[in-house]
Amino acid sequence: MQLKIKRMNILLSIFAVTIFTFMLLFMSQTPTASADLPPREHTPTPESSLAPIDGSQHKKFGAYIVLSTTTKFEGYWSEIQWQDEFGIWNDVDGWKGHIEPDGTKTWWVKNKDFDTGPFRWLIYDEEDGYINKKSEPFTLPMIDKEVLIIVVE
Repeated sequence: MQLKIKRMNILLSIFAVTIFTFMLLFMSQTPTASADLPPREHTPTPESSLAPIDGSQHKKFGAYIVLSTTTKFEGYWSEIQWQDEFGIWNDVDGWKGHIEPDGTKTWWVKNKDFDTGPFRWLIYDEEDGYINKKSEPFTLPMIDKEVLIIVVE
């Protein structure tokens, strides 16, 4: 009986050594990148500051207006106003919010509002604060998927 156990232990040992040898052989065959590869440029992950008024990130029809500041106004409050036939500027409900960390603010424009205006961006130091900057008057985009960028310095 002990002889059988001894033979079994020897066979298991041989089997384990064989498996271990095959593993080492196959692991050494695994390709690795050589150190002489040219450096790759880092491709940044695109970030979106799109914040359409109804919460949807992708629209089938419509366009976008983008506030772009050359000076970072991160955390400042922005609003869009439209001018009526009497020359009075009125706030646009829904187009209000904090400027993104990259200095932009984006809103979606419905097709029915294409080519209307004039509009303008206002930048406040805080919500209900003091006006810091105003954009020049502009007209909303005229075609589907157009991105109108308004720069405020």
